[in-house]
Amino acid sequence: MSRQIIVVSDTLAPHGGEILTGSSTDSIEGKAIVRKFDLVRCAEHGVNRIEEGDETFLVDGVPVALEAHHAGCGCVLVSRLKTISVS
Repeated sequence: MSRQIIVVSDTLAPHGGEILTGSSTDSIEGKAIVRKFDLVRCAEHGVNRIEEGDETFLVDGVPVALEAHHAGCGCVLVSRLKTISVS
């Protein structure tokens, strides 16, 4: 099963919001790749951290966040990039 990589400015479900932080060295289409522990802003719960990442795919030594991973508030990460995924 493949899942899309999360980048800064992607969204959250079900409450809405956006991804705030990501790698300072790695990007896709000019947007920073997001990792476990990066920050999100949930429309209902405010700023919190991403709690999951793919342990087999690291950026800056930190697991990369993928679509359907969760933030600390329980929201799900939603990718706008549909062309690049990890299997």
